[in-house]
Amino acid sequence: MPKKYDYEKLQPLITRIHVLAQRRRNLVKFKTRFTNSIQGTVRWYVNGSMNKPFIEKTPESDEMCRFIEKHHKALLTGKIQVNGTIPKPKEVDEPLWLQIDMRFIARLQFDQEIQNINKELEKLAKQLPFADRVEGPEFPGFGLLNYALLIGTAGNLVDYQNPGKLWKQMGLAPITKNGITQAGSTWRMQGGLSAEEWAEAKYSPQRRSMVWNFGAGLIRAGGGKKERNRYTKLYYDVKKYEAKKRPDLTPRQIDLRARRKMEKRLLRDIWQMWREGCAPSKVKPVKVGLNKPKRMIERRRLSM
Repeated sequence: MPKKYDYEKLQPLITRIHVLAQRRRNLVKFKTRFTNSIQGTVRWYVNGSMNKPFIEKTPESDEMCRFIEKHHKALLTGKIQVNGTIPKPKEVDEPLWLQIDMRFIARLQFDQEIQNINKELEKLAKQLPFADRVEGPEFPGFGLLNYALLIGTAGNLVDYQNPGKLWKQMGLAPITKNGITQAGSTWRMQGGLSAEEWAEAKYSPQRRSMVWNFGAGLIRAGGGKKERNRYTKLYYDVKKYEAKKRPDLTPRQIDLRARRKMEKRLLRDIWQMWREGCAPSKVKPVKVGLNKPKRMIERRRLSM
């Protein structure tokens, strides 16, 4: 008999996780802006000295960016000790460093704060239902931090009537217009949706990016043929199936389809755990789930 959790008592914990996850998203957004700004300045400085277009990526500018990122990582991990002033990377010219040092320091502070929030989220995630299962071999490559980010973004999973609603919330549901059905990310690249249609679809690139990172962790955890878990097995099976069924698709399109299938399966499995273990007492059975499973699971009665 699976352990039951009190639905109402979970709300304060979920709210706390939501607040921290939102703060983390804001910090990541600002950090990304500083990163892009630093890289733009590096390209302007390096390419300008070689009479090349300022904004283009070149091997020389990319190499300089790698030196800066390596220095940033060394400071963040403590390999380079700081006593007062942040040291300059030896590969970076003094004039360039004087232009980016303040942004570099600000980005370092953002990363340090993100690390602190990650630790706090992992502590809170241990208090969530089924944290022991998430840490175990049942969800390889997922982990407590991603678990906290999912709950902090989606909220209480019991509130979703079926996994399809969770998929839509996290940016995995396709969008249809004029008989054309495509992923939200495809519509973003190709265009074709009005502001009203985007608002109706409720698509969020940030939430979709988060789920993409979930999938990347699953793939890294089971990359080799002998190490495949149930998610990477599904991923490679779908790739093989799509390549045979749709020879017109590019390898990139096949990979995206397989990843989306794997990510949907992950969210469905976590949603199903919550519905079975956290739902209120007043429920009625309904058939749900990927591939139409035969067994019944509980659904909360929602008052209209």
